[in-house]
Amino acid sequence: MKKAKPQKTNTAEKAGDSEKVTMKKLDQVADIAKAAISVTGKLADWGKQTSVTKASIEASKARVSAAEEKTKQVAWNAVQKMSETDRLRQKDANEHDQAMARLQIEHEQMMTLDRERERVLDKILEEPASLDQLAHSYRALIPLKP
Repeated sequence: MKKAKPQKTNTAEKAGDSEKVTMKKLDQVADIAKAAISVTGKLADWGKQTSVTKASIEASKARVSAAEEKTKQVAWNAVQKMSETDRLRQKDANEHDQAMARLQIEHEQMMTLDRERERVLDKILEEPASLDQLAHSYRALIPLKP
């Protein structure tokens, strides 16, 4: 087998190739630097956006908390108003029951008094007495005006 002999190139070609390689490497380094700067800028923007988002989340949590507190206050006020309404309704019902009981007692008393008057009047008419006694008995049956 024959050994391959390395070919000799002109030094002018080597110098040109070396410059091309160096330029390619510099272009690659420049591209990497641009990409790094772009990524750094994007990371900085992302960091700013993250802090804005966190602030927005905190503000939203504060609004939700305030709304929950207001809702609790409104619910408590509603319960208080319902309790007050129920208390007043019960008070009115009790007063009504008492008034009705009072009226019932007054009605029964008036009915009893009317029966008693009828009984006395019947007795007076059955047993005629003097005219003065009849007038006096009749006046006793008439209720006094307040």
